[in-house]
Amino acid sequence: MKLRVERLRIVGVDCASCIYAIDRSLRSLDGLVEFKGDVATGEAVVVYDDSKLTLRDVARAIRDAGYDIYKEYLHLAVELGEGESTRFEEYVLRIEGVIECRTSPVSKTVTVLYNPYTTSREAVVGSIRRRYPEVRELAEEAEELEVGRLDLKLPLKAASFAVGLTAVVHYAAGSLGPTPPLWDVREYLYLALATVVIALNTDILTKGFRALARGTPVMESLVSLSATVAYLFSLASLTGLVRSGETFFEASAGVLGFVSAGMYLEERLRARAAALVKQLAELQVPRARVVREYGVVEGVPVEEVKPGDLVEIRAGERIPVDGVVVEGWGYVDESTFTGEPLPRYKSSESRDPVLAGTILTSGFLRVRVTRVGRETNLAYIIKAVREAQFYKPSYQKLADRIVGLFTWVVVAVSIATLTYWIVFGGIPLEVAVLFSVAVLAV
Repeated sequence: MKLRVERLRIVGVDCASCIYAIDRSLRSLDGLVEFKGDVATGEAVVVYDDSKLTLRDVARAIRDAGYDIYKEYLHLAVELGEGESTRFEEYVLRIEGVIECRTSPVSKTVTVLYNPYTTSREAVVGSIRRRYPEVRELAEEAEELEVGRLDLKLPLKAASFAVGLTAVVHYAAGSLGPTPPLWDVREYLYLALATVVIALNTDILTKGFRALARGTPVMESLVSLSATVAYLFSLASLTGLVRSGETFFEASAGVLGFVSAGMYLEERLRARAAALVKQLAELQVPRARVVREYGVVEGVPVEEVKPGDLVEIRAGERIPVDGVVVEGWGYVDESTFTGEPLPRYKSSESRDPVLAGTILTSGFLRVRVTRVGRETNLAYIIKAVREAQFYKPSYQKLADRIVGLFTWVVVAVSIATLTYWIVFGGIPLEVAVLFSVAVLAV
């Protein structure tokens, strides 16, 4: 039995009955050894059997009791294939102090929740980079997708598909019907087209070979192997290093080109997600007017506004915080949240609540702040939209675990196919290579 000691800060604890409720919830877990909580500070110590429990189980039990633990967020960018994301999550969850890890192959981002009382941001990033050195840290405001980069990748993937399709169609037309233009120099034409397609898909090749080198192959690994083998063999044949006379540049261009078509659709999905998050983020107001002593109004960054402050909003302005109207009246457009086209009447007489991101269409309000920053309704909606990208159903997780084994099986079958046709098939080398590449590609 390996014991692990975790120091936590529990959010929402203010009496002895709170500690009792948490203790009761934790005691239902198999593997808990000891729990001690301090009502005054909310700090706690949990001792548990590492072979039976994880920190995520402990956090879930505390949430089930109606409380939560203080945690910090780490946002990363990393290129992961569909099959590799589950193995990445399993690796990160084994790092000390990590509570949760969510990956999104769509947005190419990772969110890690960790306990700052056990580990640090630098320690978590360092542990991840020991196995995934290409991981880069994102600033909190850059958690949403990099829209400019997506806008650049979309035409590149479309161009890759067009060039690859050109090579395949030209070869098919010459093989099945009248010879098309440039048929006599088709090897050099296909070499040029395949080189362009490979240059446009260095991200696929890099991701595929990196995953293969780590021993966690993904779909891109098979594509990279088939396209690279076909290209290099054809190049060797064209230059006379291999006495074959046959080239398969069009196969290399075609494989990567058609994969690019799928990547194009994926990038469009990412671009839509990016646009949605960006639209929501634009509803957040950067500055607010705070009413100080003696009625002095001061414009400050919204990050400096605290619960309890008095904020002034004029007609036509977007409300920067969640709060309660304590002075004035007006009509507020809440269509962002409710979908209702007509503004709603808000006044100090009924102490009406207002939400950050809504617009005061007419009137004048002074609002007592209740929630700011991450705690506003708008911030929670943005967070929910972002986290929706990370949701992964159980059947997809099962498929992710299977794909790694399947990739090795395909590689083994490809090698066996090449060996069989060379040793026992009695066919030319170029045909055996074509059969082997076909196994990888299909």
